[in-house]
Amino acid sequence: MKKHILLPLFVLFSSCIFAQWQITSAPTGVSYYSIAVNNTKIFAVSGNTGIVVSTDNGLTWQASNNGLTNMNLGTLSVGKSGNIYACGTNAVFVSTDQGLNWTSLKNNLPDATFMHLIETVGKLFVSSNSGLFRSSDNGQAWEKVTGLPSPSVRGIVEKEGFLFAGLSGAGPGTGHGIYRSADLGNTWEESNNGITTDVTDFEMLNNRLYAIEVTVLAYSTNLGDNWNNIMSGLSSSLYVLDLCSSGDYIFATQILSGVFIQHKDSTTWRAVPQGLTSNMIQCIAATNEYCFAGSAANGVFRRPLSEMVLTGINENSSIGDNNLMLNMFPNPAAGIITINYNIKRDSHVSLDLVDRNGRIIKVLVNDQKPAGRYVLKFDSFVIPQGVNLLRLQSVDGIEVRKIINLNGSN
Repeated sequence: MKKHILLPLFVLFSSCIFAQWQITSAPTGVSYYSIAVNNTKIFAVSGNTGIVVSTDNGLTWQASNNGLTNMNLGTLSVGKSGNIYACGTNAVFVSTDQGLNWTSLKNNLPDATFMHLIETVGKLFVSSNSGLFRSSDNGQAWEKVTGLPSPSVRGIVEKEGFLFAGLSGAGPGTGHGIYRSADLGNTWEESNNGITTDVTDFEMLNNRLYAIEVTVLAYSTNLGDNWNNIMSGLSSSLYVLDLCSSGDYIFATQILSGVFIQHKDSTTWRAVPQGLTSNMIQCIAATNEYCFAGSAANGVFRRPLSEMVLTGINENSSIGDNNLMLNMFPNPAAGIITINYNIKRDSHVSLDLVDRNGRIIKVLVNDQKPAGRYVLKFDSFVIPQGVNLLRLQSVDGIEVRKIINLNGSN
């Protein structure tokens, strides 16, 4: 029988650091459709009011509209060059100076709703409800890409030399799903093994390529040869709106449901709603420190990643399988601490001592481990006196335990 004695951990967090989403000073009363991160700047776009930018992790925001002749924008993306692209209804713009100025790239493109723009080697691609378009001269001139069975191309992404296009159609055999190209869009083949409906967006995390199938999330680890459903913890009847990733974690937003988190080696999503005053979160993006969520009318929210990893997962502080059996003794400690933990499957394992804000104090384990039980010891004097946290991460999930150190360093 598994025992969890983690209630004191959550009392500690709720009384000391108030782990939850916080509203930023971004304008409210508008609908945010896309958020993008470029180095130290966070950009957010709202319908018909343009773009705002923050240079201080979302504490303050300023308008970034110089050169925008069409404010009906819906998506933002950052290219490999560092250029920022904004797309929308009859609108394609680029900023080459971190949002100070914007230049139209619509040029010879037809009137359409443009969805996503990406950079590949020597070419730009932009998807739209009128087809996929390609430019070889940084958007000065465009040509329509042929060979796709549906004119409605919602998502576009490049991975390891392959282009993936997410199409909307009437059903199997009529242009829905994913098509893949190995020659920069000259020829295409279906990549629908495991895909059953329209695909609206993509996200890359480590060796995985994620696809949003309207109400379904799927991922591939073999460049689209196969796709696997990854919906545990999400509703199968509600639209998935956006994805983002940071480190080993991926975040999803689902209509009327808020924000969810998943470790890259887990198959289960966990809700992290604490502090959100809106369940209509339409877009999401993350830096190395914070996650940003744009709502339909309540502004842009911000939350430290460390809070969600440590405290926002569920009531017993686990992501994935909660049978990792992480324990330590004595606790409270005043000298040598013995740690026991169990790994059910071969996995990369990290075992860290962290403070109450999620900052790593000491790395105890960071290595590939075969399945089995492990024991290690360390001197508690090397960590700060008071309350610290022990965090174990493996393919089986994440567990956190509180350590009370009676005579550590100051």
